[in-house]
Amino acid sequence: MKIYFIGIGGAGISALALMCKEKGYEVSGSDMKLSSMTDILKENGIKVFDQEIPENLTADLELIIYTAGIVGSGQALLEKAKEIGIQCEKREYLINQLVKDYISIGVAGTHGKTTTTSLLTHCLIKLDQDPSYLIGGILQTTDKNANLGKGKYFVWEADEFSNAFHGVHLNHAILNNVEYDHPDFFKTEQDYFNSFKFFLENNISEKIFINGDDKNIEAVISSSEKIKEERLIKFGSGSENNYVLDKEEIVYHGSEMFFTISNNDKNYPIETKLNGTHNLYNISAVFSILTELGFQANQIVKAIKSFEGSGRRFEQVYENEHVLVISDYAHHPTAIKTTIEGAKSKGLPVIAVFEPHQYARITALYEDFCNSFNQADEVLILPIFVSRESAPPADFIHQFVKDIRNTNTSYVENNQELINKIKEYHGDKKLFLCMSAGSLDQDLKKQLHSDD
Repeated sequence: MKIYFIGIGGAGISALALMCKEKGYEVSGSDMKLSSMTDILKENGIKVFDQEIPENLTADLELIIYTAGIVGSGQALLEKAKEIGIQCEKREYLINQLVKDYISIGVAGTHGKTTTTSLLTHCLIKLDQDPSYLIGGILQTTDKNANLGKGKYFVWEADEFSNAFHGVHLNHAILNNVEYDHPDFFKTEQDYFNSFKFFLENNISEKIFINGDDKNIEAVISSSEKIKEERLIKFGSGSENNYVLDKEEIVYHGSEMFFTISNNDKNYPIETKLNGTHNLYNISAVFSILTELGFQANQIVKAIKSFEGSGRRFEQVYENEHVLVISDYAHHPTAIKTTIEGAKSKGLPVIAVFEPHQYARITALYEDFCNSFNQADEVLILPIFVSRESAPPADFIHQFVKDIRNTNTSYVENNQELINKIKEYHGDKKLFLCMSAGSLDQDLKKQLHSDD
């Protein structure tokens, strides 16, 4: 089969392209922004065009795959493909075809999808299962975001934007949290909640693993007559959960975090390199599903301990005697708070660097964003990273900087100015926590190491 991907450089769709190449399909695609990801695609024998023009389309193409986020020339290319009679489908159509032959697990939720998907995949690898997986970030265990394994499990990061996860039918699901996001697509909080409700009711055939501490998940579940209690496996801090995590006895030691998960009156001590209370839930989700799938608890604990993290999720990208630089994808108020909390556990002053992701999200959750940086010692704000929308008013970002409830907040014009600040800092050691959805991650990795 010959498949063409529009916007092939995106995190999720590039993973799918790699998997299709591995399956033996002839794969090509286009993206207006070439990146390290498109370099990886080329290294794997995939032809990538840097223009989205009709000339890219050949008569022998059998399938066009695209995402809901394509605009401009990508949208025009899609319309041209439809006009000449090529079958055009959203990426979830292809994912649904791929997962049919496996025991499939979808990891859903507003926050922590990539970390949880990566951890689950890593554990299955360490448990000698050779899983297939599609992740929205690089799995450091393999340096890939996709793999077509020979084992029976398929792990997928189930994205809710544009109701994408409604198109994929799975055996099991993890739902870590639900909190209003993607206001450019979901016009109200209830619309957003209803999307998760539909997913659980119509797309999951077996067990659903949920965070029993999350009130919004409780609201989603209680509003449904179709989701039966016997299908739910709950993890959380309350004794009513199937898997109980001890949030009161967290111990930090260097780069490691220690806590306990209990199940059926048995206690399992967890040692992990992941920091922050939000990761208690990510780990508990993975521990619970693997236990229910029949794996031995001591082997699961060992696999969790060996997990180094996933790309761009609290990823250490540089360190010297003056600075520790962490890259993270946090782009929602709650994610910002919890990521700063995790950074504070390192025992260093934290400079929170934030590249806002989408004007629509910032305006819809404005007050929450303004209150997200209270724990940081200093805040640096970059220009808004715009995707799927037009540019914001020119003065908006400066007003946002003024309204942030941290008096030590300032504006940085661009990535280069920020990198220069990091390079030129020579005082007592500080942690630069760089939260970005744009190119900052790659710029940091390239430039901070260039003088070494």
